[in-house]
Amino acid sequence: MLGRAPGFAAQTNANKLLDGPFAAVRDDAGRRWIITAWDALDRVWQNPPVPCIHSDPRLADCPPGETREARGWLWFYEGTDIRGELGRLRREYLESPKVVRKPLEPIRDKLVVLTFDDSVASLHANVRPLLKKNGYGATFFITEGFTFATNKTDYMTWAQIADLHRDGFEVGNHTQTHMGVSADSLGRLRHEIEFINGRCAEHGIPRPVSFGYPGNAIHPGALPILRELGIRFARRGAQPEFAYETGRGIAYEPREDHPLLVPTTGDARPVWTLENLKQAVAPARDGHIAVLQFHGVPDRDHPWVNTPPERFAEYVGWLKANGYRCIAMRDLARYVDPDDVPAEPWGIIGRRRAASAKP
Repeated sequence: MLGRAPGFAAQTNANKLLDGPFAAVRDDAGRRWIITAWDALDRVWQNPPVPCIHSDPRLADCPPGETREARGWLWFYEGTDIRGELGRLRREYLESPKVVRKPLEPIRDKLVVLTFDDSVASLHANVRPLLKKNGYGATFFITEGFTFATNKTDYMTWAQIADLHRDGFEVGNHTQTHMGVSADSLGRLRHEIEFINGRCAEHGIPRPVSFGYPGNAIHPGALPILRELGIRFARRGAQPEFAYETGRGIAYEPREDHPLLVPTTGDARPVWTLENLKQAVAPARDGHIAVLQFHGVPDRDHPWVNTPPERFAEYVGWLKANGYRCIAMRDLARYVDPDDVPAEPWGIIGRRRAASAKP
């Protein structure tokens, strides 16, 4: 496009401006600008010599005879205040987005959401390359709790967390201190979430739209706070339907489960085998989605949720060999309208508990 636009040369570091999710390139005179961004509005492209859709690992290369779709934005600006124009675009398209409804995709069988909690260093070292190799998406729920600030043997640096984003994975919010959500802590929830939002902004990571309840603790009062902060999907555990100790869960039922109370279908434990993994993803059929919760691979600081690396590699290999599609929490928006919420958020939870209590 630049090569055919009068007055524009190939982009260079001298004529290109990157600002959040926007990339702007100016003409030789410095007054005319071409501005681009891609869906989701979560990063700009720094892939010499030109921006390239295929630099996104979430989009597979397109074989002959097939089609791949990516939605992009394109603006033209003439003037000298490019920073001001990018600020206007940010306010209009990010801070007060105009929602363009796209038809929801059908929920096919074998759809799995992968989530990883607690900023564990092994997620960068072991999980990241394995998921990239297999073309799988995932959400990494980030907190500065535990010994994050001082223990860089067991917890990631923010540079490593930014790597996850640049690799196409989702960075989700897990609160500043890994604070459990309860009646007593609701007053601090907004600050805890905004702290992680701010740290993400400092490192070029988009404002999180997915939330993981720390310790899987939930409270009705959290839902309006999460919505006000722009959270679209929030993952809970399998409680209260199942005891935490079992790691057993239930499949996510869109339109029954509230988008801010997405249940965990399987919460991986060190005693898990491949059979446990198979049981956890088996409900991913008939419009239901399996949501898996992992912690460190391995997790030295919290051994009760440890997953051995060789076991995790076995899980991923089996999922790939058996045709499972693994996505991030944010990708649920392709299949589920996050604004379509049940009138009684706790209704399905009560019905499940009542059903399980029957002899």
